[in-house]
Amino acid sequence: MRTADLDCKINNALRSNNATHLKEIVVLNFVVDQLYKNMSSRAKFSLLGACGAAALMVWYVHMKQEWEREKMHQGVLKDIERQELKKAQLGLPLGSDTNKPSSTL
Repeated sequence: MRTADLDCKINNALRSNNATHLKEIVVLNFVVDQLYKNMSSRAKFSLLGACGAAALMVWYVHMKQEWEREKMHQGVLKDIERQELKKAQLGLPLGSDTNKPSSTL
């Protein structure tokens, strides 16, 4: 970001009395200055690699949870299918519940 652009944004923020916007610009300018002016290329690549690795790990954990959730759901569907097959083999009507107590009253 050029100094003239930054000065223009700061002046606009001061005119609009938007202190939050001004703080964001100042912090962003400080971070950009620290990262790009004072860091070596090796440090920049290391930071980029660390951020990329962290993002990749977060994505992997999220996807693994999705895969496990789908796998667990498939297990429930298989259980229901097995129960229906067992009922069919025993000659019970489909949809009947074998766990209900029989009423003998």
